[in-house]
Amino acid sequence: MDLHGLKVLDFHAHFPIQRGESRAGYTQALIQRYGEAKAKIITDNSARYRDEWRRKWGFDPPENGVHTDEEQAE
Repeated sequence: MDLHGLKVLDFHAHFPIQRGESRAGYTQALIQRYGEAKAKIITDNSARYRDEWRRKWGFDPPENGVHTDEEQAE
């Protein structure tokens, strides 16, 4: 990428959000598109990749609990 001689340092943060929908909607979309067997392969591979990535880079597993905005702000 041509940045016209500029040096760019990329940094960002990920903030938790509360989702109204669950992963079930995503899984259903995969099943409709690829069929149940292939959807299972996709979700299993995705979970394995996420776990490996977290271990490799030293990240804790994601939290499962739901927190209010006020709790997150603490």
